[in-house]
Amino acid sequence: MREATEKLVRELDTPTGINAFRFVADKNASDSDNWTVPFFTDGTSSGGGAEFTSGDEHFTFLINPNDAIGRVITGPIPDLSQEQWPAGTYAKKTS
Repeated sequence: MREATEKLVRELDTPTGINAFRFVADKNASDSDNWTVPFFTDGTSSGGGAEFTSGDEHFTFLINPNDAIGRVITGPIPDLSQEQWPAGTYAKKTS
C-alpha cells in the first residue's frame, strides 16, 4: 500500500457567490473541514471532488485517481465508487 505524506500547501477561501456543499475523498463523503485528497509519488491520487453552485450553475472540481489531474466539470460529483486502479497491460511481443 502506498503511503502519502501530508503537507498543507495552502488554504483558499471560497469566493463570494460560490457555495461549496459536497465533498468526496477516497470514495467517501467528507466535510469541508476534513476534506483531504492524497497524492502519491507515482503520479496517482486517491481521487475525490468538491461540488459547487454559483447562481443557477452547478459544477464540480474533480480529481481523477488514475492521473491525479484536477478538472472542473459541469454537474455533480460522478460516482467514484466504480473507479478502479489501472491493472497494467502487457506489451505485444514482436518477433
